[in-house]
Amino acid sequence: KALKRSPLALDIYCWLTYRMSYLKRPTSIPWELLQAQFGCDYPNTSPGKAHFKQKFHKPLNSVLVVSPEAKLEISKDSLTLKPSKTHVKKIT
Repeated sequence: KALKRSPLALDIYCWLTYRMSYLKRPTSIPWELLQAQFGCDYPNTSPGKAHFKQKFHKPLNSVLVVSPEAKLEISKDSLTLKPSKTHVKKIT
């Protein structure tokens, strides 16, 4: 409900929940790969990459508000996911 006004935030939430469900060790994802998955409308140039990174942070922060257990690290070159509990319980 909290993310319903942002399609990108919903996409990030689903992706992050899925990735965290099977993550066993820290995994770095380069910004270029994130742009290819979430920001195909941004040009593959230095300004396009910078603009994507800037626009990705706000919806990512919204996701982290509703899923505070998600552990990640943002760096200049990548987003590093660390094993965390997911917001959605696993069905066994």
